Amino acid sequence: MAQQFVIEGSTAGILVTVLSERDNVEKKGWFKFQCLLDAMDLINQDAVYRDLIGARPHEGDKFAVKLAWSLAQLKYRVIEAPDWWKEGNKEIWGTKCDFNIIKEILDVAIEAEELFLSDLANRAKKAKDAIGEDIDNGKIVKKLGVEGEE
Repeated sequence: MAQQFVIEGSTAGILVTVLSERDNVEKKGWFKFQCLLDAMDLINQDAVYRDLIGARPHEGDKFAVKLAWSLAQLKYRVIEAPDWWKEGNKEIWGTKCDFNIIKEILDVAIEAEELFLSDLANRAKKAKDAIGEDIDNGKIVKKLGVEGEE
């Protein structure tokens, strides 16, 4: 049975199970993701990425570039995680995990964001439709102008 996200405000939590390709060990734990990143989060994400990859990323190993980008993304998306994810670097979680696990966690974080944004759009549409129905039913009067104005 597929796990479902628990959305609270602008966060989404889910129980994640992943398998390490390196040592064939299953890891399981609760993750909570920030679904909406603000401007400073995006700027800081970029700064972390550039710090990890160095001044000339085009000269770096393509795998290392992808890994640095993934870890920088996750630094600002993961807000709760199991202990096995937090091992190693205290500033950037996930650094002791296999790349396949990092990729899977990033995929889940992006899925959480997409689900949150879709849910937000659906709620906005329902609210807009409900207001339209209330206007059509006379529960809300649509005022086109201020009285006395021509």
